[in-house]
Amino acid sequence: MDGDRLYTALPAYLHEADLEAGGAVEALFGIMGGEADRLGRAIDAMAESWFIETCPEWAVPYIADLLAVRALTQTDGFSERAWVAQTVALRRRKGTLGIIGTLTRATTGWPALPVEMFQRLATTQSLSHLRPGAPASALVREPERMRRHDTAFDALPHTLDIRSIARGQGRYNVPNIGIFGWRQQVYPLEAVEAAPAGAGRFLCDPAGRALPLWNPPGPLASAAPREADLPALLDRRTLYLELEALRADSAAGRTPAPAWFDDEPPLRLWVQDADGDPWTEIPREELASADLHDVADARGWRRPPASLDYPDAGGNPVARAIRAAFDPVRGRIAFPDGIAPHAVHCSHALAAPGDLGAGPYDRTATVAGLLAGRSITWQVGVSRRRAAVPGVIFATVAEAVAEWNTLPPGTVGAIALLDNDRFDEDLSGPRTIVVPQGSLLLLVSADWPETPREGGGSDLLPGSLTPRDRRAAITGNVAVAGSAPAEALDPGALVLDGLLVGGAVLASPDDGANLGELVVSNCTVLGGQGVTIEGDHERLTLTLRRSVCTLVSAPATVPGLEGRETVVLGPLAMPGARASLAGMTVTGLAQLQSVSATDTIFARTLIATRRQVGCLRFSYVPPGSSGPRQFRCQPDLAIKEAGAGADAAAIAARLGLAFDTLEPGAAGFARLSWRCDPAITAGAESGGAMGVWRFLEETQRRANLDIALDEYLGLGLEAGLIPAS
Repeated sequence: MDGDRLYTALPAYLHEADLEAGGAVEALFGIMGGEADRLGRAIDAMAESWFIETCPEWAVPYIADLLAVRALTQTDGFSERAWVAQTVALRRRKGTLGIIGTLTRATTGWPALPVEMFQRLATTQSLSHLRPGAPASALVREPERMRRHDTAFDALPHTLDIRSIARGQGRYNVPNIGIFGWRQQVYPLEAVEAAPAGAGRFLCDPAGRALPLWNPPGPLASAAPREADLPALLDRRTLYLELEALRADSAAGRTPAPAWFDDEPPLRLWVQDADGDPWTEIPREELASADLHDVADARGWRRPPASLDYPDAGGNPVARAIRAAFDPVRGRIAFPDGIAPHAVHCSHALAAPGDLGAGPYDRTATVAGLLAGRSITWQVGVSRRRAAVPGVIFATVAEAVAEWNTLPPGTVGAIALLDNDRFDEDLSGPRTIVVPQGSLLLLVSADWPETPREGGGSDLLPGSLTPRDRRAAITGNVAVAGSAPAEALDPGALVLDGLLVGGAVLASPDDGANLGELVVSNCTVLGGQGVTIEGDHERLTLTLRRSVCTLVSAPATVPGLEGRETVVLGPLAMPGARASLAGMTVTGLAQLQSVSATDTIFARTLIATRRQVGCLRFSYVPPGSSGPRQFRCQPDLAIKEAGAGADAAAIAARLGLAFDTLEPGAAGFARLSWRCDPAITAGAESGGAMGVWRFLEETQRRANLDIALDEYLGLGLEAGLIPAS
C-alpha cells in the first residue's frame, strides 16, 4: 500500500490543516503504508511457501515431511528441492524399470542405465515364448557382441549367479537389477594443439601422453539411452564401422544416418599444412578410426592409405580420400605416407573423476579467491591464433614474462594463455619469472573477453578473465625468483592456475632475495622435479590446491606448506615446513617439521619431527610413522578397536590401500578402488572417502541411492550399482 498516494487523495483543506499542525497525519499515513507493505510481503512469502518451486530453503524440509519424503544426505550433485519436487511423479512410476535410472541420476548425479539381468540368463525357452535374440550360447564370431560383453549393452547369455548383486558380488539372477553408472566427469576440449610425435604423427594430448579419448555425453532424454549418449570410452571398431558406412553412403549417393559423427562428433581435426597457412578442418568422411600400433619400420606407427574404393549406385568402384586416421584407444593421429602437416588441432574429450589438475572446468571462483581482493592493474595475453598487439597480445609466454620483469614493485599482474595451445618453451634461466616486493603475478589459462565501450567498439581491460574452457600446456620448466630484499615483510607471490606443465615448477635460488608465496592451483606438473624449491626462501609459503605433482621438495629453511585436495605422486620432502593439509593423497615418503592433516592419505611413512604440534584427523597413516596425535585415523583406529590381543599386522594388511590407477590423466586417477575397506572409503570426516577425491562424496551418493531404492524398487527385486567407467 502506498501511503503517499492515500495521503494525496485526502481533500485539500485536510492537507492545509495537517500542515499547520506539523504533518502528523502525513507521518501516520507513511507508517501505515510501511506496515501494509511488510504485511503484503509476508502474505506473498507465505503464498510462495506453499509450493516447492518457490518456497525458501528453510521450508523445503517441512514440505518434504508433509509428503513423507525420506531424508537424503546433501551432496554436491544432489538437490533436496528437486528431489521433493519430483516425488509425486516418481511415486506414480514406482516399481518400473525406468524409475531406477531416474533415481540414480537424481541421487548421485551420474548417468545410469538400469538392466534387468534375467534377460541375459541362458535358459531353456518355451515354444510358446521364443526369444530369438537370446540364444543359449555365445556367438564368438560376432565381434560387436563380444565387445559389449559385461557392459550395459551386453547381448551374450550368462549362467545363473546367486551371489548378492547389492554387495557387488553377483550379477545374473532372476530378481537382479543391474544399475550401470558412469561416474567419470567428461570434459570437452576445443581445438587443442596436438603434440608432434614424428613426421605425419601426432598425439591428441599436448603433453605427449597416450591417453584414450572419451565420448562427450549427450542429453539423457529417454529411459534407454544409446551408447552414443553416454560418457564412455570411444571404441575403435564402432567408430571404424560408422566412418566406413559414411564413405560407402557417400559413394552410393545414400543419405547417411550417423550415431556418433553427427552434428556434435566426438572428434574433430584441423590441419595447417605449413607455418602461416590457413587452418582447414578434415571432413568426417575423410577420417578413419584405426589401430595405430607401433610397427617395426621407419614410419613408427601404422599409417592409413590415402584412399579406399567403394561401390557407387551402379556397383562401380569410386575412390574416397582418407586424409587422417585416429586411434581413440591410444590417442594417436596419423596421416598417409608422404603427408606431414605442420600442426594439428584436435577437439576431443578427456575424463577424470572430478575437477582436479589442469582441465577446462570453471575456475572463476578459485581465481577470484587467489587474488584475495586485489585488483589486476596489468594484464597481457599470449596467443598464436590472435593478431599480435604490442604490449597487449604476445606470441610466446617468454615475451610476456620479459615484459612483466620490467614492471615496478607492487604491481598486480596477469598473463593469460588464451588458447588450448602447446607452448614449447622453458621459462627458466634467463626467462625466469621475477616477482618484486609487494607484487603478485597470475599465470593462468583463461580467455580474455573484450569489454564493450560506450559509442561502439571494445577494449581489452585488465581484470577481465574467463578461466574456463581453457587448458594451456607449457612443455618446459616454469621457474620463479623473488627480488624483494631479505628484510622485506611483503615479498612477492606467483600464482599458477589451470596449466599443464610438462617440466617442473621451480623456485630458483634467491641469492639474498626472497619469494613470499608460490601457489600451484588446478595445475598438473609432470616433470621429474615436480615442485622444487631451491635456495633459502625463509618467508616462502607453498600452497597446493586441486593440483597433481610428481613430487614436492624444499630445503629446511622453507617454513610453510598449505595443501588442499592435491595428489603428490612421490616424496613430500619439506623438513622445515609447518604443514596444513586437507584432502591430500601423498604416495611417497612425507618429511615435515609439523603437520595438521584431515582426510589425508599418506601411502608411505610420515615423519614429522615436532610431534607435539598439530593433529592427524580422519586420515590414513601407515604403521611406523612418526607424527602428532591421531584422531580416528586408520589403521590405528581399527587396531585399537580390535583389542590388545589382535593381530595388528593382519589388520593393517586388510586396510591396505588400492587405487584404480596412479597414471596422471587416466580416468580413474588416484581414486580409491571399491575393493578398499569401508574404513577408508567411508573414513573421512564427512563420511566419504579419504584422500583427494573426498569432495566427490561418492560414498554419500551411493548411500542416497540405497535409501531411494528401498522405497521405489519392486517387491522381491534386488539392485546393485555396477561401475561402467
